[in-house]
Amino acid sequence: MKKRQFSSEYGVSMLDAAITIPVFIIVLFFIIDAARISYLAVSLQDSLHRTARWAITGERCFPAPDGSPICFDTREEALKEKMQREASDRGITINDDEIYVCTVDVADCTCAVDDDDCPYNNFESTMEALDSGRLFKLTARTRLGVPLTLFTLDIERTALGRNESF
Repeated sequence: MKKRQFSSEYGVSMLDAAITIPVFIIVLFFIIDAARISYLAVSLQDSLHRTARWAITGERCFPAPDGSPICFDTREEALKEKMQREASDRGITINDDEIYVCTVDVADCTCAVDDDDCPYNNFESTMEALDSGRLFKLTARTRLGVPLTLFTLDIERTALGRNESF
C-alpha cells in the first residue's frame, strides 16, 4: 500500500484562512458600525428638520393617543416634546438636556445670547428666539456606544429656522 503524501498547499491554505477570516470579520463589523453611525446621524438631522419646520407654525399642542390635545405652557416644552417624538419614531432616544435652542445673529450665524450659555442654555433665554421673524438654531445631541470598543461617539446636529408671522 502506498502512503499518502500531503502537498504543501494544504498548510498554506490553512494559514491563509487563519489570517483572512479574522480580518474579514473585523472589516465586516467596521462596515456595520459605520452604517449605524450614518443612519443615526441622518435620522437625527431629519428629526431636527421636521422639528424646526413644526416650530415655525407656533403650535404648542399635540394629539394624545385618545385624540384629545396635549398642550404645553411654553413653546420650549413643546419643542422638546416634538423633537423627542420625532427622534423616537426613528429609534433615537434624546433627553431634555440634549436639546438646545437659541437666537441666531443673521450676519455670522452665531448665537445672539451669551456665548458661554448658548447653545447649551436649555431654553433659558429663548423667548425672543421664538418671536415672529427671528432666526433660531435648534441643536440636538445623542450618544452612540460603539460595539467591540470601549468608547462612545457623540453625534450632534443643528437645524436653522425662521419664525414667520401668520
